[in-house]
Amino acid sequence: MGMDAKTAILEQKTALGIEFGSTRIKAVLIGADNAPIASGDHEWENRYDNGVWTYTLEDIWTGLQDAYTKMAADVKEKYDITLTRVGAIGFSAMMHGYMAFDKAGNLLVPFRTWRNNITEEASEKLTDLFGFHIPQRWTIAHLYQAILNGEPHVADIDYVTTLAGYIQWKMTGERVVGVGEASGIFPIDSETNTYFADMIAKFDEAVADKAYSWKALDVLPHVLTAGDNAGVLTKEGAALLDMSGNLEAGIPLCPPEGDAGTGMAATNSVRVRTGNVSAGTSVFAMIVLEKNLSKVYPEIDMVTTPSGHPVAMVHCQNCTSDLNAWVNLFREFAQTFGMEISTNDLFGKLYNKALEGDADCGGLLAYNYFSGEHVTGFNEGRPVFARTPDAKFNLANFMRVNLFTSLGALKVGLDILMKEEHVQVDQILGHGGLFKTKGVGQKILAGAIDAPVSVMETAGEGGAWGIALLASYMINKEENETLEDYLDAKVFAGNAGTKMDPDPADVAGFEVFTERYKKGLPIERAAVESLNEPSFGKDREDNTMLEELKKRVYEANMLLPKYGLVTFTWGNVSEIDRESGLFVIKPSGVDYDLLTPDDMVVMDLNGNKVEGRYRPSSDTPTHLELYKAFPEIGGIVHTHSSYATSWAQAGRSIPCYGTTHADYIYGEVPCLRCLTKEEIDEAYEENTGHLIVNEFKRMGKDVKAVPAVLCKNHGPFTWGKDAHEAVHNAVVLEEVAKMAYRAETINPRIQPAPQELQDKHYYRKHGANAYYGQN
Repeated sequence: MGMDAKTAILEQKTALGIEFGSTRIKAVLIGADNAPIASGDHEWENRYDNGVWTYTLEDIWTGLQDAYTKMAADVKEKYDITLTRVGAIGFSAMMHGYMAFDKAGNLLVPFRTWRNNITEEASEKLTDLFGFHIPQRWTIAHLYQAILNGEPHVADIDYVTTLAGYIQWKMTGERVVGVGEASGIFPIDSETNTYFADMIAKFDEAVADKAYSWKALDVLPHVLTAGDNAGVLTKEGAALLDMSGNLEAGIPLCPPEGDAGTGMAATNSVRVRTGNVSAGTSVFAMIVLEKNLSKVYPEIDMVTTPSGHPVAMVHCQNCTSDLNAWVNLFREFAQTFGMEISTNDLFGKLYNKALEGDADCGGLLAYNYFSGEHVTGFNEGRPVFARTPDAKFNLANFMRVNLFTSLGALKVGLDILMKEEHVQVDQILGHGGLFKTKGVGQKILAGAIDAPVSVMETAGEGGAWGIALLASYMINKEENETLEDYLDAKVFAGNAGTKMDPDPADVAGFEVFTERYKKGLPIERAAVESLNEPSFGKDREDNTMLEELKKRVYEANMLLPKYGLVTFTWGNVSEIDRESGLFVIKPSGVDYDLLTPDDMVVMDLNGNKVEGRYRPSSDTPTHLELYKAFPEIGGIVHTHSSYATSWAQAGRSIPCYGTTHADYIYGEVPCLRCLTKEEIDEAYEENTGHLIVNEFKRMGKDVKAVPAVLCKNHGPFTWGKDAHEAVHNAVVLEEVAKMAYRAETINPRIQPAPQELQDKHYYRKHGANAYYGQN
């Protein structure tokens, strides 16, 4: 019988993994059997400052400490143990980006994340120089672009690293990264598991005329592989990680890895001739190669496994959005005839119908390009469905072609590997939304790649679990035991998932479809060039603005279920473009699983629908009144999140009991009166907006200082400079509502925090002389 979780914690037979995702920092503690036994997380968002997507150092450390604290609290609650030691720790983060430090350890410029596409010149020049594809997001591209720009900070550089490398440095004092993470910094030679020596020499020669005091190897992190010891937790590191002071120094750390490497570990896709495909809104495939590719392919990025094996990655922007839009259309059709079909049934029936279609989709053709597609050479996209008069146009073939095209661009990229480079694949692990309907997406993918595809439940555990597994491997591996063997024997034994071999008919059908897909690309090109006139008569620039706005509002709305702020369809987000006087809002009552950017509804400030096939949210009049009254507001969120709504139903304002609240909201979050019967009967949603406006003006409250309100017996509204900030404030509101409830439960006589403490925390972040963060 295996060791129980409590014993594993007491005997330090555990491993802790912490991963910095783009919207969440997650900490996962695993036991002796490598299964999760405790966790904690922290939601965060990047910010766009001075033309750069970034997170501040304050964001990084506050988020890390919060995730760790919640994990330790989970341990205490479940096992009644105060966590002081673990067996090993691993850190991972979104790859790439640029963090440059001087000799004193000062950050020279704000952290430039992977999301920044500001290194085009450097990317092209380095690709030509190295004969190796260097994407814009890579660290070396950011460094070289800074040199090309003549940025003065470059002369003062002592260390250049990534987010994962930075955390490791602060925890241990070691300037190291794992080889997978390093492969997003600078090209890796899988023969030596370090940077290509000849490329390092070429880079140094290219910048020699600048006469910097450093060479590339002086400032880049040292490269380690899975299983290597990457330092131990110092007293300073322990104090940075655990604010309670309970965590002890001396714990070993594994090499820090990127999210690609931890994803491979979490899906057991690290062995040569295996890979994984993640298919949702976008889709990517990572294939572990037996050797490096013979030449440069702009469509393919090269990274490595945590052990250093070369990995080819094909990433495509478009996957299920257009497919979801069609499913949504069928839902609307059913509703027209008075039928309500659950989301699971709708997807299940339609996806399975595709299995009844002709192998090649009966001659039908579709492109799912909501946005550009790098693999096929498009900077913009238009969803297209086309057929010849004699094509076999029926529901089965229609659903089949839309499933096929969701993998169409990926197939084009993978064909480069399999047909031009003759890459062999023994098995692929599929995960993501495309595989939710059992067996269908799996069967289609197997036919597309002509290789077995497996799906397993643990694929959803995520990168924090993946880096915890790498930490566990470091301390528990047997002599000469490879990472691949360790994962097979100690982690995934008995959990190989459900395997499906390719059906020869599917393989042949997908080949025919792919030829049709490639030949038809001029149709997509013509659609991009022709379908640009906005339906409401504005010029092309305004149309582009609205499409971008709809995409931002869609993304913001999708954050509500991600952060646990909505149940079913109980919420909405909007954002306004002040120049045009138009705002975009979620449609009323449409499931989040079915939403697409094209479903967002465009409104004007007179309450008229300008564009959209659906009715706007029923709360639109409230949003409208707030936008008209407060020009400072650029985005609005309404939810029925549990804790904030509980305060609203109780008719109570949320007092400021601590500094977390004070950091974001000045003073209490007011709970307004209930509407009168006349106000409810006359124009309920509009009068809700009037009430908020009138009460804020009566109380003299600044909507920027108090970006939240509770409507009695109803729920919360939050706002910000744009939709994403409004969502951020909604998350903050729910957290402070939860903290306030718990604080009053622990101490019913609690009083608000002293005013001077509230002032200090609010004004240090938002005042005229603010010093919080990097601004």
